[in-house]
Amino acid sequence: MGFFDLFKKKDKEKSKKYKLGLHKTREGALAGLHQILSKSSKIDDELFDELEEVFIMADIGVDTVVDFIDELRDEVYHKKIEDPLLLQEMIIDKMFEIYLNGEIVNANLKLKKNELSVVLFVGVNGVGKTTSIAKIAYAYKKLGKKVLLAAGDTFRAGAIEQLSVWAKRVGVDIVTKEAGSDPSSVIFEACKKAKQEGYDLLLCDTAGRLQNKVNLMNELSKMKRVIENVCPGAPDETLLVIDATTGQNGMSQAKAFKEATAVTGIILTKLDGTSKGGIVLAIRHEMGIPIKYIGLGESLEDLEVVDSEQYLYGLFADFFVVLYMTLEKREEIIRLYDTYGCLLTDKQKNYFEAYYFDDLSISEISTNHEVSRNAVFDQLKRILMILLDYEEKLKIVDKASRIEMVNMPKKAKEEIINILKE
Repeated sequence: MGFFDLFKKKDKEKSKKYKLGLHKTREGALAGLHQILSKSSKIDDELFDELEEVFIMADIGVDTVVDFIDELRDEVYHKKIEDPLLLQEMIIDKMFEIYLNGEIVNANLKLKKNELSVVLFVGVNGVGKTTSIAKIAYAYKKLGKKVLLAAGDTFRAGAIEQLSVWAKRVGVDIVTKEAGSDPSSVIFEACKKAKQEGYDLLLCDTAGRLQNKVNLMNELSKMKRVIENVCPGAPDETLLVIDATTGQNGMSQAKAFKEATAVTGIILTKLDGTSKGGIVLAIRHEMGIPIKYIGLGESLEDLEVVDSEQYLYGLFADFFVVLYMTLEKREEIIRLYDTYGCLLTDKQKNYFEAYYFDDLSISEISTNHEVSRNAVFDQLKRILMILLDYEEKLKIVDKASRIEMVNMPKKAKEEIINILKE
């Protein structure tokens, strides 16, 4: 099953959130992708070089992009693909393969059932660690879990107060000590309280400013020993928080923390604020660490458990309407046209019928209409967007009526058209 078919089963409301959250990447670094493919008359080294540049600009990572382009070349060669537009589906499927990396990826936190689970949060200052802890606390509290926070970042001025404010706002308890205290002593007290008072989940903040990797290793090792002594088998997760807007610096942080401790997952914050959202693929491909959460906004509900299909949709949303033209969806498209074609302009009808009924190629249509191939492609994409939009809007109308719309009396059809155009 191709990625496009798989995606059709996904939650469309969540799709809108990912699409909005990743718009800077889609409209920035990846904006020229469709144009590159549509203006190319053949698949050659020049086209692959252009694709490589686009993906590197999206911060997918040089090593990841090189491997990706090599695989794409091989598939094009073996399948004897000649039309550049057919690369669109292949690109998305290949990206999906990169993320999965031959594994069954489960982004949910691995927590114990009916007993205390402990999650340790690590990361440098300013990446959104404290806010991420609050958002996860909020999510699990909504699920009915009893959540406790531990203010383990005793080195940074204001860190304890900041987490305390969040705890109050979310409505969960917190364990704190005065600034400058031994961070491990805070974690110890929090673990004891969590066990004794029957908490389901303990979320532990840690210091983000340690002078070198040795100090970092020692501090995290000490914390883990303390947690293990009080809560055998814990921590259940060690999550590294990275600011997506830092791009490849985030990769450097991931490598440093991976060497310092056993990172089990990554939280990528501020993904909605960067045009380099491809870093998710870079981290997954080069580090092999699963991305657990991504930040798509500032509200408490804008930290999303990663859904790889939704993420790729967010990156390539503009392709999905276009992919209807390259996949075997002819019957579905023609059904849409038969139902809503009356709402199109004469020019749009001419383009549609030339492509779907007369089987003319995009090049032939561009010659006949004396416009560029890109203009034809954009017009066909626009038509499909219109048809799909009407399909969504007409859900307010009885399904049987929708099916029979093409045979409706003129007056009834005009009433439907007025509804759709509101």
